[in-house]
Amino acid sequence: MQKTKAKLPIEKFGIITISSSLNHYLLMNEEYKKEVDLIVDRYFHSDFGGDSENQRLCDQVVKASNGGILYGFYKLSNNKKIFIKTVGYGIKEEQMDLKTFLKADYNNTCIMFPSDD
Repeated sequence: MQKTKAKLPIEKFGIITISSSLNHYLLMNEEYKKEVDLIVDRYFHSDFGGDSENQRLCDQVVKASNGGILYGFYKLSNNKKIFIKTVGYGIKEEQMDLKTFLKADYNNTCIMFPSDD
């Protein structure tokens, strides 16, 4: 059994949202809310699902000091796919062009179906 990794600092994930289609699905199928909560918890503990190459790339982003993109790939018990994407994980505010863009443009996380990306 794999040892659970420590939870990553939540502030490095930026603004956290859920897509409207996944939100609607969970409102209509409440039995999957707990599964999605567990998936999100796995993501925040550096378990990015998918294959070992994705895990390796995401581990590199977590260790980097200049921010990056994280991808998480998961399946619910009914085989519906869930995708989590963080843009700008850990990017520092001084690295952002806040005259042109919003902080949310650099640093955000969305929990969604793959088709929502």
